[in-house]
Amino acid sequence: MKNIEPTTKSGNFSNAVYSVSKRTIITFVVLTITSVVVARQLEPTNYGLWSLLLMVPTYALIVGRLQVDTASVHFIRSGSYTAEQLSFSLLCINVIVLLILGLISWLSQDIFFSTILSSFSGKKALVYLVCSTIPFEFISVSYSYLFLATNDIKKYNRQELISNLTGPILGGISLIIFEPEIEYLVISLIVGKIISLIHGIFSFHLKTSLTFQLNIVLLKNLLWFGVKIYLSTVLSYISIYISGLFVATLLTPAQIAFHQISLSRVMLLGKIPQGIGIILYPQISSNKDDLKNSANFASRTFRTTLLIMLICGSSAALAIYPMIYILYGEAYMDSCLPFLILLPGVVLNESADTLNAYFMGINRSWFLSIFVGSSLIPQLILLVWLIQTWGIIGAAVATSVTLWISSFIKMMTFIKITETNISEMLIIQKNDVRYIVNFINSKAKKILS
Repeated sequence: MKNIEPTTKSGNFSNAVYSVSKRTIITFVVLTITSVVVARQLEPTNYGLWSLLLMVPTYALIVGRLQVDTASVHFIRSGSYTAEQLSFSLLCINVIVLLILGLISWLSQDIFFSTILSSFSGKKALVYLVCSTIPFEFISVSYSYLFLATNDIKKYNRQELISNLTGPILGGISLIIFEPEIEYLVISLIVGKIISLIHGIFSFHLKTSLTFQLNIVLLKNLLWFGVKIYLSTVLSYISIYISGLFVATLLTPAQIAFHQISLSRVMLLGKIPQGIGIILYPQISSNKDDLKNSANFASRTFRTTLLIMLICGSSAALAIYPMIYILYGEAYMDSCLPFLILLPGVVLNESADTLNAYFMGINRSWFLSIFVGSSLIPQLILLVWLIQTWGIIGAAVATSVTLWISSFIKMMTFIKITETNISEMLIIQKNDVRYIVNFINSKAKKILS
């Protein structure tokens, strides 16, 4: 098992995961605090409208990001190309995609403003301003993955913190100092994304030059590898966030707010083990010729992640009612039940998502599309039926069931192709518990010493 834990600039696999996990926890705490501030300042209806606005860059990133940045990690870590070669290619692809996405969006704006964005038909400027953050976000994400590909975990974490937290922190402060208006949140979002982009450019290119040379073969390889991941990523995001589109279309702004709070809080919980998959993917790419050892390591990683998520999920289930009441107020208590319904699906899905790193690392990314796509049609049927019957509760049920289906298919596929014993895969072992306890003890001693 130790053979696949190569040393990085931030230490071995465990230390790299710990570093990313610390950043994730900081993000979780800060976003929870800023969400509370914004929700209390705006009240449910306006908070629902703000949530609706944030869907615009979120879905643009889902639809337009071709995952070539994720593919760059594989190519750099496998030694196929250098970071200098890839940085310019990523920029070219991003610019082309942004131009196409911008043109399609501009030509289709009447459709958007008559449907999902109808609440902003009299305030189109707000939507346009939010859309202006999309180019900054696209290119910032590329630099995050370049840092990851080059094993610079410190800069990767810093880039992610700046990108995810600057806007929300500035927005929360603005609402407290000035008036509870959505305009202040929009301006803060723009400033945050600009700062993130500037940090990415200067931090990366201080040591790595930008080679202005177009390599057609490289572009082709990036797109081919990236699109396989892209399809599965789009389907995965659709699986999780399409319920928000149905809620936004069929229900009131206040119900949108309740749904977004429950979904965003439970998905933040799901980010706790995110560092494991982030670090595992480049490690598998670096050891793709040793499939047996990679499979054993991925299996152990899944069990460890599942144990962590079970502990965190149980704690969250006990804390959600008092947390919502104390932090958000009584007006938002309708967010609690959807959270509890989503929780089991997210716990299993985030644990099983660590296996994605194995399939991508051995260049079988197309499996990921099968996992998610197999459960998408049942979800759409459930959403149409259950939202009209149970509202946001129905949306939570449909999403949670879908996560269970795709996770089960993913685990069974991994067991089949790696010939892993099902008990070894699913039954948490004493060594897994001991590993986590020893790791926590070592870090606690280091902090306290």
